[in-house]
Amino acid sequence: MKNKLFLIILILPFVLSGEMKIGLALGGGSARGLAHIGVLKALEENNIPIDYIGGTSMGAIIGALWASGYSAVEIESIFVRTDIQNWFFETPILKRRPINYNLNLYPVFLSLEIKKGKFILPQSIVSDKILNLKMYRYFSEIDNAIQGDFRKLWKPFLCISSDIYSNKLLVFTKGKLTRTVRASMAIPIVFSPIESNNEILFDGGLYNNLPTDIIKDTFKTDYVISVDVSSDKKSLKRADLNIIDISFSMIDLLTKGVSIDSIKKYGSYIRPDVGKYNGSEFNKVEELIKLGYDAALKVIPKIITDIERREKYTDNRKEMIENYVSFDSCIMKNLAITANNKFQYVIISNAINITPGSKFSFRKLENGIFKLYSMGIFKEIEPEIECKNDSTLNLTLRAKAVKKDIVGIGGFYNNTAGVNIYSKYERCNLFDKGGFVSLYGFVGNYIKGVASNLIFPSLIYTNYTASFYYNYLIYKYYNVWSNYYNYHYNSNLDFLIGYNINDKSIISLFMGFKYKKIPDMSLFKTYIGLYLINYNMSILDFNSNGNKINLSISFNFPYIDYSDISTDNINLAETYIKVVGDYLRSIRITDNINIRISSEFSILSELYKNQVLPDNVVADYIFLKPIESFDYLYDRSLMEKYEGGIGIATRYYFNKIIYLQNKNRFYMGSNTIVSYSPIYLYGTSLDFGFTNLFGKLQIGLEYIYISRDLYREHKFYFNISVGNSMDKIDIIDKF
Repeated sequence: MKNKLFLIILILPFVLSGEMKIGLALGGGSARGLAHIGVLKALEENNIPIDYIGGTSMGAIIGALWASGYSAVEIESIFVRTDIQNWFFETPILKRRPINYNLNLYPVFLSLEIKKGKFILPQSIVSDKILNLKMYRYFSEIDNAIQGDFRKLWKPFLCISSDIYSNKLLVFTKGKLTRTVRASMAIPIVFSPIESNNEILFDGGLYNNLPTDIIKDTFKTDYVISVDVSSDKKSLKRADLNIIDISFSMIDLLTKGVSIDSIKKYGSYIRPDVGKYNGSEFNKVEELIKLGYDAALKVIPKIITDIERREKYTDNRKEMIENYVSFDSCIMKNLAITANNKFQYVIISNAINITPGSKFSFRKLENGIFKLYSMGIFKEIEPEIECKNDSTLNLTLRAKAVKKDIVGIGGFYNNTAGVNIYSKYERCNLFDKGGFVSLYGFVGNYIKGVASNLIFPSLIYTNYTASFYYNYLIYKYYNVWSNYYNYHYNSNLDFLIGYNINDKSIISLFMGFKYKKIPDMSLFKTYIGLYLINYNMSILDFNSNGNKINLSISFNFPYIDYSDISTDNINLAETYIKVVGDYLRSIRITDNINIRISSEFSILSELYKNQVLPDNVVADYIFLKPIESFDYLYDRSLMEKYEGGIGIATRYYFNKIIYLQNKNRFYMGSNTIVSYSPIYLYGTSLDFGFTNLFGKLQIGLEYIYISRDLYREHKFYFNISVGNSMDKIDIIDKF
């Protein structure tokens, strides 16, 4: 009763004079803040006037968009058509990652940067490259118009941030929207903070998650509509399994609570039913917007009673902002690039693909910056656009190159292969020319040894690429039929000069040396050939459309031993051709079902009729692997000169991480074509698994049928594996 009396006394003079100033306060809540869009829709539909607006965190983003002239429907469209979670995992960047950077690489589940001999912990668990660029796209035109004064927006605006080092709250009514809004939602641990004027800025919700009182004091409003989207959670849930969910839940616990009674006395209080949602649930956009809309409709009658004035919302709001110009309508007058050297300057210019005198395109700029980030050369690319009223603009790009060393660790356990661990060292942007080197060390029950890569994705600013690979690996293989085991020694030294057909395809000339030793036999050879790879599958989402193609054709010159190596000892009578290829097609059937179709073949052939190859060439045959357990098993009788296989795998996802999978593969091989005597293998498996921070945990039952001449065999295997798969996208080690 006291609150109502206070409100009546407060607003009565302004109701009578018709000069009542209305504010809108949008609270922080991460994904729950999407409910603000629904509230704005309801306010617009009912012509509720808003004179000032302010927000915290997600409320700052939604509020700034609306204050900048975006309608509620336009804001809804932005978030409905955008998968925010893809921003966190850099999906648009990784989709553009050139294939060079993925060749002969093994996945790791933990990596850290090293600087001056010390580990550098990341400032956040989520990359902000895409988020920063999106902030620039949505607010840079407005920043260009208002020149740092938020009162010049379509609706005067404020947002808040926290300086935790000085233990104070900061209120922004001036500055650049791109940075102040970003600072307001810099959730600790999740996003990196923003540095401004020697201050380190974090999420405003740490000190004030619903800035009703700040709007009242700053803009001298007479009535404030407050929207609270805070969490109902008081503790972490067991369901919050991944690090992002946990981090968003932690900030909910750290966020300063709202005093509902103190908020209500300023006007109206809207509480959408979103408290049960985790702050990371950006995939529930439409659901959260509707909850905001429904909650606002329940309070609208009270607001209509309290506020007599109405406002008709039009569609041309941005044009109401003085000096507003749409950049996409402008011609680019000048392009300035700040880079370390000519190499970086050229690749930046080529990637942006907007030349002076041409029409500017935000989409081209965004795609170009994504492509540059995908190369792993740059840690930050900051655009700045200056546009005058003469329909021309100047674009400046400031690039900061990556200079870092990274160490990582990966590994896996398999009930046949045992425990295997490997470490990785990588130096990025070698010689400041975009190259990188990676070194691996392996130790375990199944594999021991070293591997290294040196790759220059671009030679002299062209599409030509150069690579060097070396590995020396010792594998411990168990016999298919018994517990007897033996060791295989493999060493490759490869040089490739290739041409980037596009970001996902390379054709290369290669030459190299290979040493392989299997029981009772060893082979050393030199080879030259041609290699083609195309890879456009997602490395983040298994259930996606894509395909992979590998094809190599080589001429091979075998030697008896190391002392035999010289051009004088090359004997064409012993030279043979080797062709290896594989194809994989991934098809997304539904959100829960993925089908993968595969085929592979290997041909080892003489150059001419009646040619007799040395016996040790058998060591270069490919081993047929119809089921997963055969990755760690071996039998020489299952190695043939001519081999081919097809397969199909169906995976059903119960949710994003848990799946059930069935694989079926059929292989056929023969040592001759004329007197055909093939071997047939069929394998099928049923696996249950889930993905996690350490790769995957998979448990399955496998069956194999083998037929050769009159021989038939049935085998069953139980398989359990944990960790990173050592499968690579390429077949470089099969040359």
